[in-house]
Formats: sequence, C-alpha cells, structure tokens
Amino acid sequence: MTIAILTAFALGIVLPHAMRLDSARPLAAVALWLTSLSLRLALVVFAALWALLILPTLGLYRDITHWCLHVAVSAISAHADLHGHFVGELATWLPLAAVGIALTAAIARLVRAVLSVDRSVAGARIGVGPHDSVIVGGPEVLLAATGFGHPRVVVSAGALAALEDDELAAGLAHECGHIARRHHFLLAYAHCCYAAGRLIPSTRDALAELQFHVERDADEWALRRNHDPQALASAICKVAALSQGSTPAMTGLGGGGALRRLDRLVALEGRSGKPRHRRVADYAAVLLCGLALSSVIAGPAEAIGEDRGAVPPHGDHRCVS
Repeated sequence: MTIAILTAFALGIVLPHAMRLDSARPLAAVALWLTSLSLRLALVVFAALWALLILPTLGLYRDITHWCLHVAVSAISAHADLHGHFVGELATWLPLAAVGIALTAAIARLVRAVLSVDRSVAGARIGVGPHDSVIVGGPEVLLAATGFGHPRVVVSAGALAALEDDELAAGLAHECGHIARRHHFLLAYAHCCYAAGRLIPSTRDALAELQFHVERDADEWALRRNHDPQALASAICKVAALSQGSTPAMTGLGGGGALRRLDRLVALEGRSGKPRHRRVADYAAVLLCGLALSSVIAGPAEAIGEDRGAVPPHGDHRCVS
C-alpha cells in the first residue's frame, strides 16, 4: 500500500474530528462519521491481509523464518522439530484471526442485546399505544424504538403519564424517524467497525459522535413534521435520566448527547435560515465518501499487485538442537 493510499486513509479518518459538525446537516455528519469508522475497519482488514499475503514475500521474513529448533522431551523419549516457517505462518494468520474474532464477538453481542430487548418488551407489554406503538408497564419514563425485522416504538405507562400531548407526539415522531431512516442497521454496522478498529486512536469518540448525529437526524425528522422544538426538548429532558444511549437494540429519546441536542433545539426558537456550515459539510461528505471508495478499491489491489508472484522459498533450514 503506497504512501498516497495511507494518506487518503488517514485523511478520511481524521477529517471529521477536525470539522465543526454540530451545525451541519445531520445526514452529512452521519455520512462523515460513518465513513471515518468504515475506513478504520478497512485499514485493520487491509493490515491483516498485508500480514497474510505480502509479509511472507519479504526477504526479511524469509531470513527470520529460516530456522528450526530440535526439542527432546526426556520424560517421554519424544523428539519434535519446531520450524520457523510454521511459527511465521501462525504469526501471519493471527491478525486476520483477531479481526474475525472481534467482528464475530460484536455480532454475537448485538444479537443477544436485540433478543434481550425483544423478550423484555414482550414480557412487559400491556397494550397498543398511539401510532401503533407498544405500551409496556412500569413507572419509568421510557420512549424508544426497538427491533430489526419488525421495528416498533415502545412507550412506557410512566411516559404516558408524565408527558404532555405535544411532548408525546414529538417524541413519537422522533422514534418513528429512527425506524424510517433505518438507524438500527446503521448503528449495528458502526458497532462492528468500532469492535474491529477500537485500537485506532479516537475510535470510541467517532462512534459517540455518530450516535449523536443519528439522534439529531431523528430530531429533525420530528421537526420537519411541524412538531414544536421546545416540546421535543422538554420530552428529552423527561426521559434522559432513564436513557441508556443509542444502540442497535434500542434508540432511546434521551440518548446520543442529550445536552448538546437540547442546546440545538433551544437555539432553533425564533431562528430562520440555514446554518452556513451545512453546505460545507455536505460537500465534505461527498468528497470523503468518494475518497473512501477509491481508497478501499485501490488499496488492496495495489498492495497485492506489487508483490504478486513472489513465493517464499522453503529450503535450507538452519536447525538448532
């Protein structure tokens, strides 16, 4: 992989961290942060593939692995040879195996979380609420969207008692926005990127920022349907104490940087016009997504093509007893 490709990856990863995206269009900010997380995943996968496919073709690798160690175990009168090629091949497979294990574990956690939420909702269900939402028992103020195959909005009995009509309507519209935008699938993919690329600096921050802008996107979905921003802000305040954040299993109304969202909603009162940073972020999102696509396509092809056909020799082992 050339310096130019690595530079493109680094730029794509770092650029969202250097931009002011709180005033950007939510979809543009989501695209930027999701691209940054995707490039982290791609970088880790490419590094693992490089270790598997390219590292064995290097002269230094061949020099290091040209040895064998003869081991005698006197207690059982057994002899064994430990070859450098075996150790080298094991080392080249380890990075790819680690990525596979991380992704498998992340998917397993997501499946368990979704099933756990589904069981909890089914066990606490007491009826059908407004806009075909599911009402669950309990005094907690809960308003969230759950499910993948058949997503639905969940409202607790405590939320119906605590929220005013306009607050409940705005909150329901927010959660319907999560379902309409397929945010659960987006967050599931983002968590997989995080699981594989968590060792890259600021990956946790990138995931948190993505969750924040996903919630902003659902806020704007509600506001575009003529709901009062102050009513939505009030509903967020009432449910924020219970919220566990935005996850693929459940997107709570008070998750994803509630305080920052409240600041945005309060600032909308009596304000007109489009923020200046929106157009800049839109252009940046298009450029970064194009950069990411070209890097993902060109990176592995160029890296593998440079050394294609080079086969490490297997002779001349230096054995040590």
